[in-house]
Amino acid sequence: MIKRRRSTNRRGAVLVETAIVLPVTILLLLGTMVAGLGVFRYNQIAYLTRLGARWASVHGPNYQTDQKKSAPTAADVMAGAVTPYLSGINAGDLTPTLTWNTGATPATVTFRLSYRWLPEISYASFLPKGATTTSAVTLSSTSTQLITY
Repeated sequence: MIKRRRSTNRRGAVLVETAIVLPVTILLLLGTMVAGLGVFRYNQIAYLTRLGARWASVHGPNYQTDQKKSAPTAADVMAGAVTPYLSGINAGDLTPTLTWNTGATPATVTFRLSYRWLPEISYASFLPKGATTTSAVTLSSTSTQLITY
């Protein structure tokens, strides 16, 4: 049987392999976290849109007549239904749109909410304050409800 000598000049191989693999692993981990936060923010926007549409649907034409008030605006929907549930979202980054379709049978209301989301972990986080970036993503959701009141 022939015995082979093990090579003894492999010192530092683990360090080199770690230096190659560790940055890639950290990048994948951070990317997964940012994608998860993006899905979370989209779900928040969809939930807030449904809340806004439901609030508007019960504050429709019959409610206005009974209460002797004017028709709710997008700002009214934001104040009455959306703003109390904002969590981690800046209200200034939200753009609401409210559309009444009372001529249709059945009458509906459509509420659309757009959110300018800047990922929590991005290169933009390291820019000086006031610097502009194009890494923001617009998340939007639309909900249509039957006018029930």
